[in-house]
Formats: sequence, C-alpha cells, structure tokens
Amino acid sequence: PRKVVARVGVIVHGEPRTILTGMIQNISKTGAQVRVAGGVQLPASVYLIDMVAQVAHLCVVEHQRAGRCGLRFLDRHPLAQLPAAMSFLLKIFMDYAQR
Repeated sequence: PRKVVARVGVIVHGEPRTILTGMIQNISKTGAQVRVAGGVQLPASVYLIDMVAQVAHLCVVEHQRAGRCGLRFLDRHPLAQLPAAMSFLLKIFMDYAQR
C-alpha cells in the first residue's frame, strides 16, 4: 500500500548530472509518485533522494503525465551507506540540506 506524504525529493539523472527538485506525494516499498515541474521529461531511469528519510533509490520511470511521474524502485540505500559508485548522491543531499 502507498502512504500519502508531502516530502521533498531530489531527482538526479544524466551525465553531466541534471538535478530536479520535486514533491513526493505518495510512497510504498516498491515505488513513489513525484510531482515535478510541468513539461519536464525524465529519462528511463533516475535516482530519487528522499530528503526526509535520507534514502537514495535507483528508479525506473514507469509513467509521466501532467507534472507527475511514477517511479518504481530498483534499489534502495540509506545515504549513510551508499556504495562508492553512488557517493555523488550524498554531496547532492548535503547541498540541498543546507538550503
């Protein structure tokens, strides 16, 4: 079941890194719905940083419409235990946390 929430999420993708701020509207163990700026087109896979839970998810974008996207989680890591290849996400989290 999905839990209705209102928390900041940071979506990260691409090289160089594209960073978007969104609002996580609901979340479950397997995915989330995130509101993003209208007209933003995401690639097939992204990272989602849940700023409240301090968790990073590798996600597949299942759908996008009207400023909302459905994300399916492939992998989940607490920010304090990120693999070396994902360590850039901790820096992004720290940058956003200081705002």
